[in-house]
Amino acid sequence: PASTVLLNVNVTVKPMEECTERYNRNLVNDIFLLSHPRGLSERSLCAAGDEGVDACRGDSGGPLVFMSGSDGAQVVGIVSQGIGCGDPRFPGIYTRVDAYLDWLDEVVYGEDNDASCPITDALF
Repeated sequence: PASTVLLNVNVTVKPMEECTERYNRNLVNDIFLLSHPRGLSERSLCAAGDEGVDACRGDSGGPLVFMSGSDGAQVVGIVSQGIGCGDPRFPGIYTRVDAYLDWLDEVVYGEDNDASCPITDALF
């Protein structure tokens, strides 16, 4: 059942090669294969926690936040999809926010702004 209380978990960003290999090795369902015929894109990232710890149904669109003592919190991903919830074979798939910074800048600030994302740059 869904929680009525906002929850958070700690997850670790995984290399895309590991994520792609895990999804390919475990022969994921046809829906995933149809939506990713060439595998996961560079606009995605994967993250996983301990077994049973993950984003789940209803969490889509929620933030993946990187916490830094000196820089505070930075949204680096958006919950996108995965197979099951907390299954160690399948890390969660997130949309990389830094892949859309140009678009976000244009929509939020207009064409001439150039935002940087130093924490995200350091993660990848």
